Formats: sequence, C-alpha cells, structure tokens
Amino acid sequence: MDQDRVDLPTENNRRSWLAILLNPYVAIPVLVVCLLLSAPILFRAYKIAGVIDPGTPFDVEEFVSYTVPDAENAFVEYRRASSMLIPWLISSDKLDSDEVETAMERGWGDASEAVRQWVVENRPALDEWKLGTAKDKALYIDPRSVDFAEMLEVTQNLRAFGRLVKIETSRLEGEGHLDEAWEWHRAAFRCSRHTGQFGTMTERLVGIVMHTIAIDGISRWSGEPNLTSSQLKRAIEQLQADYELTALTSNMFKMDYVSQINSIKNYGAQELAEFMDLSPNLGAFGMWVFGEPDLYQMVLNLAMDNWLSQVDKPFAERAPLDSGTIGVYDRADAGPTISGRYVATPDEINHAVGKSLLARSLLSGVYRVDESVVRERARQRTLLLALAAQAYQRDHNEFPATANAVVAEYLDRIPTDPFGDGIETIQYRRDEQGCTVWSTGPNQLDDGGKINDAENGDIGFQFSRPKIDTETEAVP
Repeated sequence: MDQDRVDLPTENNRRSWLAILLNPYVAIPVLVVCLLLSAPILFRAYKIAGVIDPGTPFDVEEFVSYTVPDAENAFVEYRRASSMLIPWLISSDKLDSDEVETAMERGWGDASEAVRQWVVENRPALDEWKLGTAKDKALYIDPRSVDFAEMLEVTQNLRAFGRLVKIETSRLEGEGHLDEAWEWHRAAFRCSRHTGQFGTMTERLVGIVMHTIAIDGISRWSGEPNLTSSQLKRAIEQLQADYELTALTSNMFKMDYVSQINSIKNYGAQELAEFMDLSPNLGAFGMWVFGEPDLYQMVLNLAMDNWLSQVDKPFAERAPLDSGTIGVYDRADAGPTISGRYVATPDEINHAVGKSLLARSLLSGVYRVDESVVRERARQRTLLLALAAQAYQRDHNEFPATANAVVAEYLDRIPTDPFGDGIETIQYRRDEQGCTVWSTGPNQLDDGGKINDAENGDIGFQFSRPKIDTETEAVP
C-alpha cells in the first residue's frame, strides 16, 4: 500500500518552488520568454484595437447573384472578337504606338501604310465586335469569382477596337459615307457603356477611356460640313438613349469590394501583399502580427460604407470630401444611428487606414476613380450641347448666339454642369472662329473655356465654322 501512496505538496514544497520562481536568475528569463511569446499577440491586439467595424456595407449575396444570359451578353461577341484581333505589334507590318496615335489624331489621310494595313486586317474582328455593341447588357466576369488575379484581357483589348473605329471612321468620313461612319461611332460609344457596366474599377476606367475615344471621334464627325441637321439630331437622341446604359457608380465600388474580399479568401494577406508588391518581406506570420487581413477588411468596410453613401449622388449634393489619406466624405450623420449602425467620421477612418499596411496602398486613390466618372459625365454633357450647336448651325448657317437658342428644337434643356452647384449649366460661347462648349472641371473654377489642361482645366470642345464642301454630297 505504501508504494501506491501519492505525497501531497507540503507547505515547505510550495515555499521552495516559490523561492525558485522568485530567484532573479529564473524569474527574469521566464518573464522574457513570456513577453516574447505574448508580444506578437499584444501587438496584433494593439493594431486592431479602436478600429470600428460597421460590418458588410451592402447585401453582397444579392449583388453577386447578378447574371446575364449569353444571348443578351455583349461579352459573348467581345470575347470572339478579341480572339480574332491582330494587335498592332504582331500585324503584317509591325507598328509603334506613335503611328497609331498619329492616325487617330489626323485621320486616314495621314495614316501610314502600316496603320492602314492593320485596320484592314482587323475588319473581320471589327464586324464581330460590332454585333456585341447592339446588345444592352454586358458582364465579363462572374461576380462570385472576381479577384485581383483576373487579367481582364478582353476588356483591355476593347481599347484597340476603339482605336480601330476612330481610324476607320475617318476614312468613311473622307469618302462621304457619313451615316455609315455614324453607325461605327455609335458602336464604339455603346461599347464604352458596356465596359464596366457590372465590373471592377479597372473595367470602368477602360470604359472611360473608350468613351473619350468615341466622343472625340463623334466630335470630329459632327464638324463634317455636309452633315444635315436631321443627322445631328438623330445622333443626339441616340446618344442620350445609349448613355442610359451607364451603370451606377456604386456598382464598380461594390464589384471592387467583392474582388478584394475574394482575394483575401483566395490568397491570404501575404500572397495579396506580394501580388500587389506590398511589404513582401513580412511573411504570413508577420502580416498576421500586423493585424492583416482582418484589419484591412474592417477598414475596407468603413471606407466602402462611407463611399457608397455618396457616390451615386450628384456632385453638388454630396458631403464635403475630406483631404485625408484616402479621400472619404465628411458625413453629417456620423456617429451612432437610430438603426444601431455606426457611421464613422473621416478622422476615425483615416486613423484606421493608418494602422493597416494593406489599406494604405489598396485604398489610396480610389476617390480619383470616382472623379474620373464625373469627368466622363462632363464630357458627355458638353458633347450633347456641342452637337445641338452644330445642328443649329446647319439650319441657320451660324452657331447660336447663346446656348438658350438650342432649347426646344435641339435639346429639352441645357445640361447642368456635373461639377457645378446643381444649378449651373454647361457653358457656351460663340466667337469669330466658331464656338466653345465647356464644363468647369474638377477644380470647379470657370477658366473661360480653356480646355487644354487635362488635369485642372475646363472640359469640353471647340469648333470652327464648317467650310462647305461643294464636291461631296451628304450620304442620306
């Protein structure tokens, strides 16, 4: 029985163990080990502490359930056309970008033989692409699978189709085929509405580039002296209808949110950092210590909740834009809400962004994309007023003295300036050389129609008086 007995700790045993633990030669190393083991956890807790997570900023499940049947999806034809496309770098006569840009700027007459051959070689691809532009809906990537790794090859190729159209239409215009040229201009315009219709910010930016190429071509077309007023009025009506295909700005914010959430799930914080060339030396454990990716998702929720509350509103009705790290809105309803949802202030959001390694890079400049959307809107509205002025000129042999002269006959009303106060309209001036139509641009300062400064100047068009070509008849 004695050999099965267990000796219980005695008071002397406990005192001896306590003495050992209190011995500096033991206690200090133990304390150091404990601190080293707990430091990463404590640092991670510090990074996340104080960051408010409002939760998912919209119904993600409903958003990603959006689908478009192939019979209605323009990207069915765009994919086929993209596979047929001959890039200028591998065309029969290899081109450089300067040759293509020169042809786009000056037209078919000044295009090199190599550029002309590139256009000819791509006419089958253009025909296939044009079939897709006749559709109203477009979806390139299934929202459930979108992430940062998607290369968007077809979307990127659409810019080449925009360039091809601008060069091809200059040929048609030079030969007097103005209606045929218009159909191609309209196709390019509709394609710009498809690109990013239900896509990421990158896709939407490609659509904005496409829109710029298309309306530059339309502006050139509208200056053809043999165009009639009825042709121009038809163009105005069709452009107004086609612009309705433009998606809400919030769509691209939501798609980018889904893309980033999917990327976090698919790759983790470290792989995401390496993919975006961010802090690649920290390693997976290092990223975890810095609170990632959980911290980034919390910041993403904060920022998206802020942006989504404003981006679909007219520019003049939005809350003031804060000048902090990523550009968020200073909402009047910041703080606890009746529904229990907390609305963060810009200071709280910027503080959270400063804590996240991923947020500093991934969210900086997002508001610039929104500004690009408003720029596009300004170009669209100035184009409509410019076309109306051109139509008036065909009927009266002079440009209107004021913008009000086109109201009723050519436009229902003068378009408002999207960068204005909600009441200000697009500006118009007639002079001896012709006319100028402009928006004040993002600086919201009227520079008197100085539209050459792409970054800060006014946005719009300048037209000279058309010189009547008596040798070329308008094509009915």
